[in-house]
Amino acid sequence: MSTEAGIDQGRAAFREHRWTDAFENFLDADRRGGLPAADLERLATAEILTGNTTAGLETLTRAHEEFLEVGDVAGAARCAGWMGIQLSNLGEMARAGGWLARGQRLATELDELHAVQGLLLMPQGLGKLYGGDPAGALEVFTRAAEIARLAQDRDVTAWHSLAPGKPTSCSAGQTRA
Repeated sequence: MSTEAGIDQGRAAFREHRWTDAFENFLDADRRGGLPAADLERLATAEILTGNTTAGLETLTRAHEEFLEVGDVAGAARCAGWMGIQLSNLGEMARAGGWLARGQRLATELDELHAVQGLLLMPQGLGKLYGGDPAGALEVFTRAAEIARLAQDRDVTAWHSLAPGKPTSCSAGQTRA
């Protein structure tokens, strides 16, 4: 199979959430001729979701570097944010903090509002929440939700909806029909 065919099949599998197929197709295409930054990011996601976390973090680092190489600051910041989140989940707080700080620095270079700015707020909101500042957490989550709304970004919207303690329509005593 050609590199382009592998990339196309990897993208289709990724869209359909067939993570193992996406992983295998992207990995094969990467070995044959390399992947552009966005597909490296997809490969990293598929690697992490199929339990290959170490490889996924290495690929996410490559994606970050490739985004910087092509001048896609938002893409590089997004990869840095996901690196920070993943490393935090692994308990590697020093490395996580470094990646999150890198993502924040890159996000300040963006000329306009971008969804990555909302993504980068989520660890801050969780830190406030788990640090005993629920009011501060709600403020951060609300700001992230507003960014997600303005940027029309489903990922950040999903993160916001998962924020612990966030009021929902059902929590106010309402029931769904």
